[in-house]
Formats: sequence, structure tokens, C-alpha cells
Amino acid sequence: MNLPAYAVNFLPSLRGVLSNSLPAGVSPKFAVKVYCYLFAKLSRSLFVHGGDGFLAHEDVPEKWYEDKAIQMVREFLSENDASVDLVHHVRTVSSRKEMFCVQLTLSNACMIEKASEDRPAKRAHSNGSDDHGQEKREKLSE
Repeated sequence: MNLPAYAVNFLPSLRGVLSNSLPAGVSPKFAVKVYCYLFAKLSRSLFVHGGDGFLAHEDVPEKWYEDKAIQMVREFLSENDASVDLVHHVRTVSSRKEMFCVQLTLSNACMIEKASEDRPAKRAHSNGSDDHGQEKREKLSE
């Protein structure tokens, strides 16, 4: 998926991707790899207020961005659904914003599972930005 700002939002649609293609009880004999490109960025509140002690882009360890990329994927696919094989740093987009490619291997259970109505719907990922719009709306309504 090469929609870095929105790709993680599409990950749940991979669940059950082979459910109509295989007879019941048959597992695929191949691994399905997914390459998800995404932006991991330091939110404005962490940067401005130093919530994690980060005062500038240079203060943020590279591992923080990698962990953020994995966290973003895990919001939509659990460890049972997919394993993270590789997290590759693609490029620095801007200060406090890095582009990554997360390589996943989907589990057989995830691919053949029927879509379930009782699974909680995930909220669209905001790509690490805080909901400043909500705060502004509340201030305007006062």
C-alpha cells in the first residue's frame, strides 16, 4: 500500500481476504506479505510541551519513530493477525516526520477468517496528530 498518510486505515480490510477463495478447512500453502508505507510523526503537543522530553527533532531517538510505526500497525492488526517482519526507514519527510515501510506476514487465520460483525470498528488513524480541531470547536462554542 503506497498511501502513507492513510495506509494503516486499510489494514483491517485484509482480514478474511481469502475466505471466499478456499474451501472450508483448507489453509493457504503460501505466505502473504504486505508492505505498508506510513508516516510516523512526533505530535505537536509532544514537541512543543516536551511531553516525552523531546525539545527538537534531533532529541528524538530513531527507535521512537520505528516503535511508533509498529504501534500504528498494531492498532489495526494484532500479533495474531500478522507478524511484523521488518520496519524499514524510507526517508525523512520533514522535521519530526519520518516515512517507514512496515513489512508484514499475514497469518492463515487472518486470511481465511470470515468478516465478523462483532469485531469492534477501529477509528481512522489520525497519523499521530492531536485533535486540536475539537479543542477549537469547544472554545468557539463557549
